[in-house]
Amino acid sequence: MNSAVPPVAFAITTPAGGTTPDSTTVIKGTGWVDLAEIRLTASGQSLAITWTSKNAWSVTVPVQPGANTISLSAYDREGLLIGTSTVAVTGTGTSAPASASNLAVSEVMYHPAPSTAAEITAGFADEEQFEFVELVNTSATLTVDLTGAAFTDGIAVTLPATTVPAGGRIVIPRNPAAFAFRYGAGISTGAGFGTSTSPALSNSGETLLLKAADGQTISTFTYSDTAPWPEDADGAGYSLTAIRPGKTDPAAVASWRTSAALGGTPGKDDRIPLSTWLAGFSLTDANSDSDADGLPALIEYTAGYSPIVAGPGAPVSIQTVLENDAIFPVVSFVQKIGTDDADLTAEVSTELAAWSASQPDRVRYLGRKNNDDATETVRFQSATPISPAGPRQFLRFRASTVP
Repeated sequence: MNSAVPPVAFAITTPAGGTTPDSTTVIKGTGWVDLAEIRLTASGQSLAITWTSKNAWSVTVPVQPGANTISLSAYDREGLLIGTSTVAVTGTGTSAPASASNLAVSEVMYHPAPSTAAEITAGFADEEQFEFVELVNTSATLTVDLTGAAFTDGIAVTLPATTVPAGGRIVIPRNPAAFAFRYGAGISTGAGFGTSTSPALSNSGETLLLKAADGQTISTFTYSDTAPWPEDADGAGYSLTAIRPGKTDPAAVASWRTSAALGGTPGKDDRIPLSTWLAGFSLTDANSDSDADGLPALIEYTAGYSPIVAGPGAPVSIQTVLENDAIFPVVSFVQKIGTDDADLTAEVSTELAAWSASQPDRVRYLGRKNNDDATETVRFQSATPISPAGPRQFLRFRASTVP
């Protein structure tokens, strides 16, 4: 064997300091016949090897704009580490490979509304054919290259080898033909995921996992069809919509709401920007009270009121709920769907001086109920039951602006 293929050490031969305008680059190196696998050292992602001679190889790796340190590790057929080698590469372009820093799941239609008569006639009697997952480029400046990224849990589909501009969106439909029939043309879409090897989205909830080309996790979360997850996304016609995708934790149930419109908004953003809303009333200060009704503009934005006409009062109410033979107070806020630039939290106090913010041991998030009028009711429950012998409880909502 040594005579046929002289032993050589695993090493990268691509010169350091190279540049590329692309989101990937080819790295070349040497290795002997014991080399069975090359992985990205940081993520452990295995790379496809092209042997260019008996002891020379090449692999394609993702490159971010700016300075990159590419570290590769080689393994033999028993999974033992052979060696590690590193090279510096500079990305000179404005396109970046998909990652958690620039791509997010923004909308999931996991249980669509029933098919219409026209859709049934067209051959789409099964409403599950209208399922889709929407992705958004969360970068303000970079184009995102989806090449090599894939959903590997929940659904199994490789994203198209295409790019998404800054702020742009792409929809991955279960059945592209059904999606086009219901939503029309002009929406950027990828390949479908409704095949024998890639089942439909679960109506009762499941884990979705999106991975980048380098094996790193872009997004993962486990949605459900029961509260505190938005129950109106389960067959009522609304989609599961992320609140500030890329800025909130997708694994947190409070990071999700339903779409404002029936059918969802694939390819579009139904968020109502606070800055745009203020400008529409010639306002600049979210804390101002132009109509002198005691409600600052931020509260009126959140509630869907006009900041220049006195409103009907604070959109807050208190109810009670019976749980395990105990009665608990519940505070509710009727919020305009899409006013995602306001962060709503509930707080509890026993003497109106010190307030405890939302936390499981004090206040529990109960979820959001779509009111079918472009508003939703946000509910929080005190963790302390009402008791004649216990202290009084005061509950309130706090609205704050977010970046």
